[in-house]
Amino acid sequence: MSNLAAGPYNVTVTDANQCTAVIPFQIGSSLAADANAGADTINSIKQAAEFGIVRGGQRLAGLLVFVTDVHALGLQSAEGLVITNSFYWDMNDKTRAGSQRFMAMNDGRLPTMIHAGTYSGILHYLRAGQAANSTDPKVIAAKMHESWTTCPRVTNFDDADVTELERLRVSSKDDYAKKAVS
Repeated sequence: MSNLAAGPYNVTVTDANQCTAVIPFQIGSSLAADANAGADTINSIKQAAEFGIVRGGQRLAGLLVFVTDVHALGLQSAEGLVITNSFYWDMNDKTRAGSQRFMAMNDGRLPTMIHAGTYSGILHYLRAGQAANSTDPKVIAAKMHESWTTCPRVTNFDDADVTELERLRVSSKDDYAKKAVS
């Protein structure tokens, strides 16, 4: 996406199971949306910081940015960045507990929405197999399709400026290290 005029937009996200979620966002005259992915996202955010986009009064919105990207970018580059994300490790007791288990098995690295989505899909498959009392993929797939409520859903957090979150993470890093949390 490029050269979008100011106004309301919807991004439709569809996963491999054809589950969809619509993520609304607003582009104002002071918001620049970054719809890149991977290394292109990181590079464009770094360039935006280098060219003073945020310091000049605009806000940068990364449409596919992971919490690990924010940590890798550092505060100077990520300052003022607004992100959309379907999973946040510290959202509630359940996400914190699951994230702690993930981090213990992954050298203290935080899970991203990709990890959470993969876990959710595999857990859904295993539970469907158990409920169907079968290992036949066709039987399991039929069981999975029985209930749309077990389909992974996207949670939308509008207008999440990560500046203060990153400042807190950096300032608390030593305390978290003592507790074995990255």
